[in-house]
Amino acid sequence: MVMMFRKSFLRLALSAWSAFPANAQECDPTTHSYITLPLSIPLDELQTQLNASVDEVMRGIENDPVPGRLVDDTLGWAARRSDIVLRPSANGGLIAKANIRGNVQLTGGIQIVRGAVGALLNQVAPANIPISQSSKLEARVVGDFRPILREDWSLNPRAVASVQVTQAEAKIAKLGRLSFRKLLQPTVQEKVDKLMAKLNRDLPKDQFLRKEAQDLWDDSHKVIEVRGDVPGWIVTKPVRFEAVQPFVDQQENALRLGLSLCFEATGVLTPNRPDRPRRSDVPPLKFIDKIDTGGIAIRLPVSASWDRLSEIATSEITQTEMKWPQNGRAFNMTLSNATLSGTNDGDMTVKLGLSASKGWLSRVLFGQKFDGDITFTATPQLTDNKLTMVNARITEESDGLLLKSAKWLLKGKLEELVETHVHADLTGVKAETEASTKEALRRLAQDMRYDGFGVSFNDADINLIGFTPSDRGLEFTLSGVTTTQNAQVTFVPQF
Repeated sequence: MVMMFRKSFLRLALSAWSAFPANAQECDPTTHSYITLPLSIPLDELQTQLNASVDEVMRGIENDPVPGRLVDDTLGWAARRSDIVLRPSANGGLIAKANIRGNVQLTGGIQIVRGAVGALLNQVAPANIPISQSSKLEARVVGDFRPILREDWSLNPRAVASVQVTQAEAKIAKLGRLSFRKLLQPTVQEKVDKLMAKLNRDLPKDQFLRKEAQDLWDDSHKVIEVRGDVPGWIVTKPVRFEAVQPFVDQQENALRLGLSLCFEATGVLTPNRPDRPRRSDVPPLKFIDKIDTGGIAIRLPVSASWDRLSEIATSEITQTEMKWPQNGRAFNMTLSNATLSGTNDGDMTVKLGLSASKGWLSRVLFGQKFDGDITFTATPQLTDNKLTMVNARITEESDGLLLKSAKWLLKGKLEELVETHVHADLTGVKAETEASTKEALRRLAQDMRYDGFGVSFNDADINLIGFTPSDRGLEFTLSGVTTTQNAQVTFVPQF
C-alpha cells in the first residue's frame, strides 16, 4: 500500500484532467475558475485628478448690467475656485464641493441729465460722471457624481453641479448699493455646466480601465509549470470579465468596483510545454448582481486512473476467503484481484478474480473447479474517502459461466461479495489530489500577481465537489479557494 502511494502526486493530479470547450461563452461556477479583484479608486486620487482637470479661473463680461441708470456700463468678473473636496454622499454617490472667490468690476458713467437733453448736452461737453467700482464675488459650487460603468469599460461620471452666488454687489454714489447676484448666477452656472459637460464627455473616452483589463486579460493566457517528478502544466484561458457597478466605500474612502475574471483551467501531462493560448481583445463587460471577496476560486477536474484504483482495491481484498455455507467447509471462494473500469452510462465495471474449490459443491455450482473472472456492473459511491459499490449486477457473460443450480444457490451472494468486499480507501488519493491542487493554485496565484493584488497560499481550502466515472478513470472535480492578502487593486484615471 505504501509503495503505491509513492507515485508522484502530479501524475495522479494531471494524468487525466479534462479540457473545457474552447469556445465556451458562459461561466459555470461548477466548472470554471475565477480570479476576483476588488478594484479601488481612492477618493483622494479622484480628487487630485478632478482638481487637475477643472480650470481654476473663470472670467466673464456682462454689458449694460444697470440698464437706464448708467451709460456704457460693463460688469467684468474674474474668480478662482478653491480646491475641490470629494466626499461620499448619502445616496451612494459622490459630492464635490468648492468655493469660488474673486472680484467684480463695474465701469461706466452716470448721466447728469437724462434723456434727449442729456444726450444733446453730452455732445457739447461731457455730461456723464465716469465710475469704476470693484467688490468681492463669492459663490459655492456643489457637484453630484453617480458614476456608472458601461459594457465598453468606460466610466461615465454622470456629473451635475449647482452654483449659489452669495456675494456680488457694488456701492455707487448717488445710486446706492447694487447687487449683481441674480445677474451673475446664471452666468457662473453656465460656466460650471460647461465644465461638467466636459468631464462627462472626456472621462468616458479615457481607456484607463480597459487598458488595465486588457493587461490582465493578456496575462491570463498562461502555461504554468507545476514542478514534480512528472512534467505537468496548467493551461489557463480567460473566458470573460464580470463586474458589479461602482459603489462608494465610506469606510475606505474609495470608489469600489468588483471585477471577476472567469477562466478555464486545463491540466496537461506532457514533457513538452503546451502552446500558450492565442490572445484576443478583452471582451465587453458582463454585469452581475454580486461578487464575492477577492481571491482565486479554481475548479480543477482531476482523475485517479482505473489502474491506480484497481491496485488500491486489489490490495484491500487480496486472498479474502469466503466460506459457503457460512462457516461451512463444503465450498470456499477466494477473491484474488479486482479490476475497475468505467462504463458509458456513468457506472463502473468490476472484474473480480474468483476461485472456487473443495469438493462437489464447486462442481455443482460451476461444473468444475473454477478459477477465473466474474464481471459485474455497479454504481460507485464515495463516503468518508472510501469508494464502495452499490447496486451490483452480474453481467450476462459472467452469468453464463454459472450452472442453473449455481444461479439458484448463489442468487445475490456474488453481488453481495462485490458490495461488501470490493472497496478502495481513497484517503491517500485525496491527500495527493489536494496537494497537487494546492500546488497548482499556488503557482497560478504566484504567476498572476498583479499590482497590489496578492494571494495567501496557506489559506487554500480544497473541497471535493463531485466525481464521475469515465473511460479514463474516476474524475473528481476539486474546488480550491484562496483569499487575498492585499484587498485592493488601485486604478487611477487620468481625466
